Amino acid sequence: MDKGTARVIKNEVLSLLDGRQGSPCSKLEMCSILAQSNEIRDAYLAASQTASPHLHLWNTTFGSIFGRSKKRDAMEMEKRYEITNAFSRLASRAGSSTSMVVSWQDARNYLENEIVFPVDGSWDVEERGIVARTAALFLDRDLPHLSAELEPSTIRFRQITGTRLPELLGDRKGDDLSPLEREIEAREAAREKARKSQAVEQVQRRLEEQEKEEEAKRLASALLREFTDEENAMVREAIWGYGPGNEIIQAEGSDSVQRDSMRKLQPGQWLNDEVIHFFFVMLSKRDEEMCAADPGRKRSHFFKSFFMTKLLNEGNSDPNLDG
Repeated sequence: MDKGTARVIKNEVLSLLDGRQGSPCSKLEMCSILAQSNEIRDAYLAASQTASPHLHLWNTTFGSIFGRSKKRDAMEMEKRYEITNAFSRLASRAGSSTSMVVSWQDARNYLENEIVFPVDGSWDVEERGIVARTAALFLDRDLPHLSAELEPSTIRFRQITGTRLPELLGDRKGDDLSPLEREIEAREAAREKARKSQAVEQVQRRLEEQEKEEEAKRLASALLREFTDEENAMVREAIWGYGPGNEIIQAEGSDSVQRDSMRKLQPGQWLNDEVIHFFFVMLSKRDEEMCAADPGRKRSHFFKSFFMTKLLNEGNSDPNLDG
């Protein structure tokens, strides 16, 4: 593939990724969009005609007057389908709908399964406005020979229109192509500005996330503390100590937990509802104490472990609300 077409493909991919604002794009979506790009098809067709530039300029300049070759039209259509079919094959590859692209390098690595990009990497890094410069170079190089090779046709053209070929073409040294180059540079400048803006937003989001994490850690450290040696000894005795299974280890009002239930906290054991229920009772008690110390703090509610069982088994007391 020529540098000009490769450059257009890159611009299309970068425009697609910029439009996603940092969100990944599937390879299927990318290839489908590239397959529909008229800019890519036109660039690929123009590159294929450089082997016969005089005929290409003749067709584009005088085709409407003298007619075009059907064979030439068929060849152009074949070239357009050639690049389109390459993208279609890439879109139909296994995994293209789930595999994502987040950068031009990702896209290029995938496209190289069907497309051979130029070995010279200058088009991919620094070169700008290559399509405009290629067109200008073509006219500078080949226009002086056009009259000699197409002299019979130019004479006929003069007879019909009364206009000389140089007067029709005018000064095509690149001035009329500069808007194209300016547009490409403007797009690249806008893309770079958007890239910088996205980078700033990402840094701001990371800082906000770090602040939230630090605040969460600070709040967690205010609620939790390390056990003292005496408290660790109480925990070990409650879980691993000897005694009857129905011995009440701790009570809070009408709620209590027995030694057998505490033994369920040993490794490899199944928890029972009494342990879970009493844990919620302790959380509720701590919440009550914290709200008493801080009047501005809102109370939390802890449902008992058998709440869902009772709700599902007995339902609502009001038949109209019973689901």
